[in-house]
Amino acid sequence: MAMLLLENFPDKFSTDFDNNKTSLGEVTIVRSKQLRNELAGYLARTIASQEADSEVSDDEVVKDETAITASVDGAEKTLGDAV
Repeated sequence: MAMLLLENFPDKFSTDFDNNKTSLGEVTIVRSKQLRNELAGYLARTIASQEADSEVSDDEVVKDETAITASVDGAEKTLGDAV
């Protein structure tokens, strides 16, 4: 259910638990306070996890680009020495 909410209303939810409780009240009818709170917390944790995963991916891309640049610079120096 939470994943469907994230797919259908991606801009309504965030890492903020209280905001998610309010948003759940706007887009669903959850009769149980406990279920609403569990969903709000799950959504907050899931979004935080996705954001952390995307930050790691960005860091890996930067490291890969740096390694490529270093390799290219090293190859140019080696070629320059040979000529």
